[in-house]
This record gives sequence, C-alpha cells and structure tokens, in this order.
Amino acid sequence: MTTAVETAPSTRTAPALTGIQHLGLTVRDIVASEAWYTKVLGLVRLFVEPHGTGDGYSVVMTRPGTGLFMGLDHHPGADRTMFSELRTGLDHVAIQVASRDDIDEWVTRLDAMGVEHGALYEATEPARRAQVTFRDPDGIPIELFWFGGREAEMDGRPQLPVRTGSRPRTTTEIPHSQMDQQPDDSRYVDAILAEAVTWASVLAGPSAISVEGARALMLDGQEFCHVHAQGDFSLHAALPLPLAAAAERAGWAEPHVLARAGQAPPTIVMLYAPRDRAEQDVVVGLVRASYEFALDQRPAASR
Repeated sequence: MTTAVETAPSTRTAPALTGIQHLGLTVRDIVASEAWYTKVLGLVRLFVEPHGTGDGYSVVMTRPGTGLFMGLDHHPGADRTMFSELRTGLDHVAIQVASRDDIDEWVTRLDAMGVEHGALYEATEPARRAQVTFRDPDGIPIELFWFGGREAEMDGRPQLPVRTGSRPRTTTEIPHSQMDQQPDDSRYVDAILAEAVTWASVLAGPSAISVEGARALMLDGQEFCHVHAQGDFSLHAALPLPLAAAAERAGWAEPHVLARAGQAPPTIVMLYAPRDRAEQDVVVGLVRASYEFALDQRPAASR
C-alpha cells in the first residue's frame, strides 16, 4: 500500500490567479435585461453561448475598451423570482470606476435616466472610497465603486498626462489593431524604436508574434514591445499592472483583446499611435517602462 503524504496547506504555493474573468447572472427576462445593461451601463453584446447542458444560454456582454465582461444567463427552468441578497450566494455586483469624479457623473446619469439609486456613500478609513448602488430589473444590486487607497499609496500611483481627444476605434478580434487617429507617417514610432535600441541589451527585429511587417523590441530574445505595420502605428507592450491601469485611465492604452478574453496576462496593453512629438514623448516613456518591466522578469543570473 502506498501512502501519499500531502504538503501542509501553509507551505504550498497556490497556482497564479489574475482576477475575475467574468460574472454570470441568472435573469428572468433576458431580452429586457440585455436592453437595460446596454442602456444604463453601456454594455454591448459580444456573443451568445449555449449552456453546456440543457436548453439555456448566455448573452455575454462587455464594455468596449475595458476588461469588464458579464454573462446574462437564461435558464428555461428558472423560478423567475426576484433576486434577494438574503439568500445564500451572490450579495451584489461591484464595478470599479476610474476616478472620484466618475461617481458624481454616474449619479447624474442615473438621475437623468430615472434609475433609482441609494445615497452616495463616501469614507476615508480604512481607505478612501466612494460608491453608489442601484438595482437591475431582477433586483440585483449594482455598486459603482471608486477606491482611492490610502494617501501614501495614492502619492505613489503612476501619473500620466491625459491624452487629447476621444479614444481611437480598435478591433475586437485578432489582429488587435487601431483603426483611426493615425499619424501621417511612421516618424514618431521610428524615433521611439531608435531610442529604444540604445538601451542596454535591447535588439530590434521583425516581430514573431504580430502582423507581417511589425517591428519588435527584444530583451534576451523575448519581445517586450512591438510596433504594428500596414498603416497602423499603434504598439503592444507589457506594463506593470499599476502603470497599465494608469495608462488606460489617461487614455493612452487599452487592454489587449486577448487580455480582455482572459487568454493573455492583464499586463499586455495596446499603446495608441503617437500623433505628434508630445505624444511620442509619453509613449516612449511607456515603452521604457515596458523595458524596465522586462528587466525585472529576467532570471537573477541574467541581470
């Protein structure tokens, strides 16, 4: 007989997790719920997926330009009763917003749409935060939440200038490309690549993972950034999560389409094509941060 000796739970290392990929909500009327989430929260249908068993299905929705995914689930045998947080299971859905001002804007929007909501709640301990809560057609509480952290933590949060204008249009499938707001030529990304190859151990060459003609920056043979081609001068790069979030908040970046689908790390982002010299300076700073992030990932013997 073989006896298996299990390692004590306190000494085991759990496999990596990167966050919640999506949330599935059972709804009473999927047509009405989809219309409500589109109208109120600005979600759009991504696809419809049949359940693995039975005749039910999910309408998977997303907010474009974010990593927010929500599945509205139709179960033919559901009891069709209103939601109650007093039953075991879900209590509420909390959705993060980027700034404290966003909470005020959401309150204004909800009031204009006639959506009833609770009083705006703010607190400073144990951390700065603000939230407002309302309910969907099934009575599920939706909480819009801003987390400011402690003052000391906020002081260290990456700060970037806000990119001028609206976000460009981008594709929602591979290849992940920027569809408009391009510069007239490649001069700005050419200058970024020219500067990057002066950094220690950086080599430039054709990308092995992007579209034909894309140019990559490599460290120890591994791409940490590439510039697209065929008239698209956007970039893909890996950034530390706090900086990736800051770049997205300031309008310089968006999650890679595969990151949105949970098929790539959330550190992978698209950097929008620089349109002038000032934007070039911001983007080269982000590419430099990607390089330093790659340096940090090197084995100790390679540093």
